Amino acid sequence: MSVGEQIAARLAKLNGWQRLWLLAAVSWFGVSAGITAWDFPTREKLEQRTFSSLYSVYAPLRNSADEQQAHCRNLISQSQYTALTTCFELANAASRNYTQMLNGSMQKYEERLWAELLEAQLIALGNGLALWLVPSIMLYVFGMAVGWGLKGFKQKPRA
Repeated sequence: MSVGEQIAARLAKLNGWQRLWLLAAVSWFGVSAGITAWDFPTREKLEQRTFSSLYSVYAPLRNSADEQQAHCRNLISQSQYTALTTCFELANAASRNYTQMLNGSMQKYEERLWAELLEAQLIALGNGLALWLVPSIMLYVFGMAVGWGLKGFKQKPRA
């Protein structure tokens, strides 16, 4: 007997409730696989989230460097050339500080990215599996309970 024939023989033994459950579970698997695939973590999604958080952390430093440079440009317009050299040195130092801190964070980020990505993907797969299994099992148990209840009403009277 081939594998296909064995599967067909087992499916023929299923009652109506089990066939309905099997149909619903297979259909729900497709839906839950689609939901999991749509929300599955990718490198691009992780980078987008991390870059936005990096920007929010370092935005005050960038703004400080920009403000310092704007102050220096203001000194030029007021012809205060004596303070100009010091001002631009401070502005360049602030810009270098910002760039160095951001580059350091990006290197650390790159090191953590793959570990976080793998962990996020495994969690997403686990959530997708739970999304499929929990309702399927609950539906099967519900079907068994309804079948048990209906069977109780169909019992033949004792003679």
